[in-house]
Amino acid sequence: MLGWVFDVAAAHKTLAAGEEIDRTSSLASVPGFGGATDLSALRGRYRVMRAPFDAGAGYYGIELAALDENGKADGLYLLNRLFRMPILLQEPIGFATDIVTNGAMLFGGGTEAIADLKRAADTAFIDAAAIGLQVYIHPDGSGGAMAGDQSFFAAVAHAGEHLLNRFDHVSLSAALRDSLASMPSRCDGLASPS
Repeated sequence: MLGWVFDVAAAHKTLAAGEEIDRTSSLASVPGFGGATDLSALRGRYRVMRAPFDAGAGYYGIELAALDENGKADGLYLLNRLFRMPILLQEPIGFATDIVTNGAMLFGGGTEAIADLKRAADTAFIDAAAIGLQVYIHPDGSGGAMAGDQSFFAAVAHAGEHLLNRFDHVSLSAALRDSLASMPSRCDGLASPS
């Protein structure tokens, strides 16, 4: 889904709240030297919670609700656009903004894009609380109520874990099932993932 979010941002596709995303939602083409993300193997359905978070300062994120078989939201994801290297020639200023923002995050600084990210995360957190428990999934397939290592030095020590391909073999449904089973007192009323 992260690749698809990048595609939507790069193609400037308009998304509206309530729009459903499924395995037929791949874009035909995207600008730049990367191909469009193929969603044909996607098994779930998602609903766009609101128009993408994009205040024009460099941050772009889409809030998606995971839908159960009855179309009810049973999970929420805030997915961020990836680094704009594939569209460097189309958006050189945007690429430069990404470099500045990543540098600011590395050294504890701030940019307007980081402030926009925090606003999006605050909104998504409120929406997630309305749905149920917030669970963080880790590259080893574990998950829980804690986000994991939060310090800069801890992140540098295992930088490879922050790469998308580290999650290629992680089953989100299994990670959620195991995480929810280990936190039964905090999961009352949540549907079990299948």
